[in-house]
Amino acid sequence: MSSSDENKPSFGNPIVNLLLTGLVFLFFTWLLRPYVPAETALMRWAFSAFTSITLMMTFYFALNMFRVTLNDHKDRESNK
Repeated sequence: MSSSDENKPSFGNPIVNLLLTGLVFLFFTWLLRPYVPAETALMRWAFSAFTSITLMMTFYFALNMFRVTLNDHKDRESNK
């Protein structure tokens, strides 16, 4: 095994990451719906979903950064 294979970051299970990210998207879409200044229900859902995309992306990047940091910490602890 080469050293480049050993240094690859691990993001955990991608299915779990996508499932959690999808749940965060649905939660923020539902949560932001009453705060959207739109007349129709369809426009409220659409604008709250559009706003939720940025929050979902922030959660996805933070989750992956946390998992990489946690795996690195576990590797360093096991090498002691």
